[in-house]
Amino acid sequence: MKNPVDICALPNQCLAIADYDNGFLVITCSGDTVKHCTVADGKNACGVCCSANEDDFRLLVLGYKDGHWSVHVYTAAYELLDTIACPDDTVIETWAIRKLNVGGDGLLYLMATGEHRSVIWSCDMSTHVWKTLVTENSRRGVYNDFDVKYDAARKEIHFLLCDYKKSQLSTVVVTETEELAGIQSIRMRRVKGQEWIVQGPKLAAWDDDDDIVMYDGSGKLFAFDGTHFKCKKIVGDVGKGEVGAIAMRAGWCYALCRYRLCVEAFLYKDYKEVIETVL
Repeated sequence: MKNPVDICALPNQCLAIADYDNGFLVITCSGDTVKHCTVADGKNACGVCCSANEDDFRLLVLGYKDGHWSVHVYTAAYELLDTIACPDDTVIETWAIRKLNVGGDGLLYLMATGEHRSVIWSCDMSTHVWKTLVTENSRRGVYNDFDVKYDAARKEIHFLLCDYKKSQLSTVVVTETEELAGIQSIRMRRVKGQEWIVQGPKLAAWDDDDDIVMYDGSGKLFAFDGTHFKCKKIVGDVGKGEVGAIAMRAGWCYALCRYRLCVEAFLYKDYKEVIETVL
C-alpha cells in the first residue's frame, strides 16, 4: 500500500482497499494479496464498497481524475463489468470528498462533502440514474462519513451520518418514495467516569447486528448499542488521526491505518484485544 483511503470487508473473507496512488487491492486477512488492479481510465481510487449479495457480490471502486468522478463495478472475480459516471452537480464542489456505499435495497449511495454542504445521492446501477436524497448546509451539519442500511419491513433507507465538528452522529430516514421520514441527532457526551470519551466522531458504521462502531478524535474505537446509543466498550486504541476508514463483518472491526500502512483487526464482539494485524 502507498496511500490507502478506504476499506471494505468482502463476503469471501477478503478485504478490499482503495489506494489513491496504487489502484485497489484485495487481500486475505493474513495479508496475502489476492488481486491488485489499477482503476480504469487511469483514475485514482478514492473509495471502495461491495454489494450485499453474498453469493455473487459486486465490488465497487470510486475513481477520480481531473475533476471527474465515476464508479467502476467489478465482478466477484474482480473483472470490470461496468462504469457509472457520478452526478455533475453544481451545488457541490468537484474537489469535495466523496464516499460510496451500497444499501440492502441494491442501490448505490454516494455522499459528497465540501466546504459548506453535504449531498447524498442514490443510483440505480442498472439504469445509471442518480437522484438527490439529502442536502445539508453547514447550519444543519457537514458530514465527514456515512453508512447506510435498508429496513425491508418498513421500506426505509437509514443513513448514519458523522459530524465531527459538532461531535455528534445523526440518523436520517428516507422512504422508498424519497420522502424524509425522520432525523435524530445522537450527541456523544463525556460523562462522569468516562472522561476518555468522546472528543468527536470521525468515522462510524453499523455492524451486522445494527450496533455502531465509531472511530473518535481521541484515537479510540468505541462500540455503541445501536438502539439506545450507549457506549458498550472500547474496541481498541489505534491513535489520533491514524484511521482513514473502518469496516465491519461477522464481529470483526477492520481499521485502515493510513500512516502505518496496515489494517488492524479487532474481534470486538467477543471482547478480545487486537489479535491480528494484516499488512
